[in-house]
Formats: sequence, C-alpha cells, structure tokens
Amino acid sequence: MQPGEVSFFLAAFPYAYGRPGREPDVPPEAPLLFEVTLLEVRDGPDPQPLPPAVRLRLGSQRRERGNFHFARGDFAAALRSYRLSLLALDGPAAGETGRERGPWAAGLGR
Repeated sequence: MQPGEVSFFLAAFPYAYGRPGREPDVPPEAPLLFEVTLLEVRDGPDPQPLPPAVRLRLGSQRRERGNFHFARGDFAAALRSYRLSLLALDGPAAGETGRERGPWAAGLGR
C-alpha cells in the first residue's frame, strides 16, 4: 500500500467483538468490515532490546487486554494476550535481536 491508499478487510467475529458482540450496536458473532486508509509508513522497531519502562508498559497493556477477554469468556484470546504480556516483560533473550521474538514488539505504538 501507498500512503493515502484505502483498503477494506473483513474480520470474523473472534477478531472483532467476539461471541457476545457489543450492545446495542454490534450483534453477537458479528463480522466487521473495516475501511483502512494508510496514513504513513514507518520503519519497524529498533532491533535493540526495549528499555525496562517500555517493557513494563507494554506488558501491562497486554495483561489488561487479557483481563478484558477473560471477563467476556473468550479464554483463548485471554491466553494469547497473557502470553504476549509475558514475552514483553521477558524481552529478547541474550543474543537475540528482538526480531526473532517479534510478537512482543507488535503494537508498540498503541
């Protein structure tokens, strides 16, 4: 994609609002159609390990997302979020550049 380009994608209910939906505007098990406009292109994260404060913030965000999924009864999504939280807190192992364990770095800007 190029900046300014528009794309559409359809997300199945597990990747949108899950089984319960979101009352009153999203019914249970509803797929969502997204319209996305690319605003800018940036380089990926620096392969250097993240500082501890950033890892703590990212780990906390993932944990909170896991709690959200757990409260909704989506235990598989909660487990994925909790695993990502642990990866964020651990950071890359000695000798890794960070790209080998990329999922912990996903969503750094959120």
